Amino acid sequence: MTLMPRNTEFEPLSCHYCGRRTVHKVLFSLNSWSPPAAGREWLFQSQVTQCQGCQRPTFRTLTHFCDLPSASPQPNLVQQTLEHLYPPRIEGKLRLDQEDCIPESIWRVYDETYDALSAELDLLAGIGIRALVEAVCKDRRASGSNLKERIRSLAGAGVLSEGQANTLQSLRIMGNRSAHEVAPQTVEELMAAMDIAEHLIVSVYVIPHRASLLPNSSEGT
Repeated sequence: MTLMPRNTEFEPLSCHYCGRRTVHKVLFSLNSWSPPAAGREWLFQSQVTQCQGCQRPTFRTLTHFCDLPSASPQPNLVQQTLEHLYPPRIEGKLRLDQEDCIPESIWRVYDETYDALSAELDLLAGIGIRALVEAVCKDRRASGSNLKERIRSLAGAGVLSEGQANTLQSLRIMGNRSAHEVAPQTVEELMAAMDIAEHLIVSVYVIPHRASLLPNSSEGT
């Protein structure tokens, strides 16, 4: 039995720009088969698709494979498919768009961490989230000989609330496990940690910047 390509005109895909799953039109599709190997048959599909909302393109690869008759008592009954989208994206979670009011050093760490999380590089994403907390502490000139103490000093200086500081300690511990124990976190843990890291950036940089654009509170009554 030969693997058959999936040829459809429209596909529901996660859109990198809309930040959600939208209908994509398949503009181009190329199919290629590889010689059977390791008891399996393989089919590769490369596609260019276009979101029918924002009209932006996505490059998509599909890898289909199934067991050959000699390798399975029930060959070809279960076909597995691996999907990859480029550029990588996190479904339902757009990248922060306030780059103009975030220091370049902070934005770079955040941007690379988002990319790691999008590409499902879980170990690097965990390390990146810890590095993001470290970068904020450095930018705000937090005192202390280690990250634990520097987070505490930000709370003492009023940059963070005690609740925020306690939450960041959890991110520190998670990052330490990724970096020192080479232990990747679950997707759910990483997504929660990234939400917290983004909240940190917004509260420390974005909100004060936006507030500076408002009339001075001492003016008038």
